[in-house]
Amino acid sequence: MRRLIKVSNQKTIHMLSRRFLRKDDRRNLIAILAIALTALLFTSLVTISATIQKSMKQSEIRINGTSHAYAKNLSENEYKVLEKDKEIKSISYNVFLSIAWNKELTNIQSEIRYAEDENAKSFGCYPKVGRMPNSENELATSTIVLDALGIKHRLGEHITLELSINGVTQRKSYILSGYWKGDKVATAQEIWVSKQYCNRVAPVITGETIEEGNDPPVYCCSINFKNQYNIDQKVDALIKRCGFNPKKINISTNSVYADAKIDKNIAFMFILVITIILVSGYLIIYNIFYISVNKDIKFYGLLKTIGTTSRQLKRMVRKQAFVLASIGIPLGLLLGYLTGWILTPFVMKYMGNVRTIAMSFHPFIFIFSAVFTLLTVYLSCFQPCFLVARLSPQEAVKYVDSSESFKRKKKKSYKVTPFHMAFENVKRARKKAIIVIASLSLSLIILNGIYKIITGFNVDLYLSPMISSDFEVRDKSMGFFGKYANIEGVTNAFLNQIKDKKEVNKVGKIYAKKSIQELEGNEYYRIKKHIDDDWNIYTKPQKKELSNNLSNKNSKSLIYGINAYAFHKLEVQKGNIDWKKFQSGDYVIVEEVKIGCDHIPCYKKGDRITLNFGGGKSKTYKVMAIGELPYTISYPYVLSILTQSFYLPEQEYQKQYGDKQPMTVILDVKDSSLRKMTSWMKTYCKKVEPNLIFTSKQMYLTEFNQSLKTVVMVGGTLIIILGIIGILNFINTIATSILARKQEFAMLEAVGMTKKQLKRMLNFEGILYGTISTFFAITVGVPITNLIVKAVVEDSWYYEWRFTVMPIIICFPFLLLVTYIIPNICYKKLAKDSIVERFKLED
Repeated sequence: MRRLIKVSNQKTIHMLSRRFLRKDDRRNLIAILAIALTALLFTSLVTISATIQKSMKQSEIRINGTSHAYAKNLSENEYKVLEKDKEIKSISYNVFLSIAWNKELTNIQSEIRYAEDENAKSFGCYPKVGRMPNSENELATSTIVLDALGIKHRLGEHITLELSINGVTQRKSYILSGYWKGDKVATAQEIWVSKQYCNRVAPVITGETIEEGNDPPVYCCSINFKNQYNIDQKVDALIKRCGFNPKKINISTNSVYADAKIDKNIAFMFILVITIILVSGYLIIYNIFYISVNKDIKFYGLLKTIGTTSRQLKRMVRKQAFVLASIGIPLGLLLGYLTGWILTPFVMKYMGNVRTIAMSFHPFIFIFSAVFTLLTVYLSCFQPCFLVARLSPQEAVKYVDSSESFKRKKKKSYKVTPFHMAFENVKRARKKAIIVIASLSLSLIILNGIYKIITGFNVDLYLSPMISSDFEVRDKSMGFFGKYANIEGVTNAFLNQIKDKKEVNKVGKIYAKKSIQELEGNEYYRIKKHIDDDWNIYTKPQKKELSNNLSNKNSKSLIYGINAYAFHKLEVQKGNIDWKKFQSGDYVIVEEVKIGCDHIPCYKKGDRITLNFGGGKSKTYKVMAIGELPYTISYPYVLSILTQSFYLPEQEYQKQYGDKQPMTVILDVKDSSLRKMTSWMKTYCKKVEPNLIFTSKQMYLTEFNQSLKTVVMVGGTLIIILGIIGILNFINTIATSILARKQEFAMLEAVGMTKKQLKRMLNFEGILYGTISTFFAITVGVPITNLIVKAVVEDSWYYEWRFTVMPIIICFPFLLLVTYIIPNICYKKLAKDSIVERFKLED
């Protein structure tokens, strides 16, 4: 059998594709817009995602440093074992000596350590001015510490620190040898001292370490492997190679390099949005080329007659698509990146844990977006290519679009009206109608989903775990270590200022005092039984503490004093509360006993409890109820593994402990004065009493509204673009349909149909598209909407489910208006030609 001769026809195929492109400028413009919008959506989505990932990484680096892993609680010998490991590229260490207890540093966690140069650099805490300390009386620290101490940014300045080493508190003077710009995001501000000083006052233990949480100085190491891949596995292997006990030595991966654990909801949302973009792009690009191929099918048939193969015809269609894509994709990539750049700050504000915005310009953004847009174009061309390839030359010459025909089982007689004709026209062009309806419905479904998300967020549910009143005021040290927190920090000066404020309706006062309370009777036996049952789950330090509690029959406790407004904030689990009876001073409200995370019901209403107030003072009270204050206004730290809490009225508390200042003050203000009081509080806490901090309902309302704004901005952008794609699809379908049927319209006019009737028929066609799209969005779209909303709000405790199709109903008149106007415009352009001219066949 003779082989066919290969003919070099690339130039011919290219020339024919170019000529097909030049035939229809309107088709080209709509296709370029559709491809550009598809690329825009892909690019903006990937830009936002990549920027969030980059920003989160940079934020974590500012907090955790740049090292791959960290080892804590190492002795000198254990450090030497790590240092010799061949898989470690570099290792450095620091030694913790003490917290700086200067009054000026109360609100800044300042840690005194010795560190090797590389270790200091890994945390971004290496002197930019001067050097690391060499002698015993030198230190280097951040500008934040210097500013708090009132020290000038100048080498050689004298600094006095208060520190506690091995339980001995002392004051020591140092000379500033270096400093760097402090980072407020860092969990602690470092104060570096010399190795010589560290070895003298806090020598690191040499033998095996004891459990973490004990006082002896130990090494804290920063580890870098040969590369940053699979750090979790490398850490596990390192522990095994060195023979360390994981319970005693904590080697952990820096979260910056931890193996990515993809949140299923985020992954689902990303895939869902990618799918929506791909489907919306496919619907319009497919429709454009399907209509275009149908329009030119006879030309493709003639080409096939003269020997053009199916494969060559497919290449012609694809070449047209890719030429248009080569224009639309770069435009979409540029506009998409700009859109992502605009939207990213709104998304980042929604993600409160990200402190740095670092816009990503990674090539992956543009490669991913371009590839997915090209994939969308390729998939969209698949069916049109198949159409031109499967037809024989004879079929092509007499081809009628199969989507515009249907079989009738039997003939029926009916009155011919413009509406009936419009309905039949939509019905016979089923495939085109389905594409347009799906495209228009998609934007309506997404709009309904966004509206459902926004209206479902309940501000009261959002605020309930965040804040208990309009304002909560406490001492700044309450955000520091519990051991050193000032629980009597709200001054009388502040209370006097508040008393004169007309904007304030109610003032609540919460006092707190740490104490040791006896464990008596049934209470003791219930606690002992619970501890005995769970004994194996406790650590050695916890077992030691619990053993002391049981042998001494006492526990660390908190005694609260509360006034009337704070009293009514109590969350009661058992019993009823009555302020008049409570303020008599004969009653107490108790919390369930806490052992770790467990709550043990040891008391009941009517029990008698004797409270010890120190100095030999005690009094017996009757239990009114079991309850507790909301977390935001109670003591925020854990006193011990075993703790008890008791509530007394303010007057009784002051009677037992004397005139004390509150731990927390809560304020209820007039709604109209919320912003004004927030402004006053900011000024007062900044200029008058800088040791006070406050939280306000207004702050959380702003945060809540910012979350909604983010959803509106991102969702609104998606809706607008999908809406434009849907309308472009409709315009292309209607315009092409009218042009393709110009001979049909000319014939109808020739047999007596008026232009007014023709316009009405076209108007009804448009209205049918709009009506069916709306119906589809309301019926089929509701379960799709619920799926989208569930993915977005699954972890939101403040969301309330509700059924709504209100945005679809509101958009319906506007959609009808658009679908009414566009056919009029298209027909008006066609009607300029006479009936005779429209009867002429195109070449």
